[in-house]
Amino acid sequence: VDFHLGLQKVLERIRQKYPDLVLQCCSSGGGRVNYGLMPYFDEFWVSDNTDAKQRLFIQWGTSMFFPANAMAQHVSASPNHQTGRRIPLKFRFDVAMSGRLGMEMKPSDLNATEPQAQQAFDRYGVDAVMVGRATFGHPWIFKEMRDYLDGNAPDTAMNSNWKLDVLEEQLRINVERIDEYRGILHTRRHLAASPIFKGIPNFRQTRIAMLRAETVDELLGIMEECRSIINNL
Repeated sequence: VDFHLGLQKVLERIRQKYPDLVLQCCSSGGGRVNYGLMPYFDEFWVSDNTDAKQRLFIQWGTSMFFPANAMAQHVSASPNHQTGRRIPLKFRFDVAMSGRLGMEMKPSDLNATEPQAQQAFDRYGVDAVMVGRATFGHPWIFKEMRDYLDGNAPDTAMNSNWKLDVLEEQLRINVERIDEYRGILHTRRHLAASPIFKGIPNFRQTRIAMLRAETVDELLGIMEECRSIINNL
């Protein structure tokens, strides 16, 4: 009860400060869908299952209790990453259009055999960008998006060293605001998933070491080793 009341207070403050920010209620694949939280969100994530055929039943059942215009329904890749089923893109769009249409894949994931995607973008438009797990180990994505939306060229100052500085600062902030043990638990999995480390030879062992790190110094030491390797690639 105390947690829920605290969450409500946080959401009230966010809504007051950012009234135009579009927020999605997403937890455990639809596990936090309830009318108590809906006043603070514009939409909720119905289910982690994005297979369009199965979504027909999921969305139909959910619509018995919740309004369709609050149900986040995304077009995902084919084959589906949960069921492995291959479904035509038009069918996926048609199913997702019965609620709040979204894309669960990058435009770069589309290929020349899926021209319907561009047609759907042209017909329905895109008025928002949802950032979720893309921030894991990639906190500078917000600046990249801002530069892109403003029509600016990529910032050359955002090189590997700058990004590593950001990740190290993120670690320090988390430890200061929580404590060392929980701050590291919260941060190390994000660091291990960061795209900045792609290209490091035999990174698997380094990733395991990151996930097992128990002190700030240990984790910073691993990151500095990665910095040296990246600078010499």
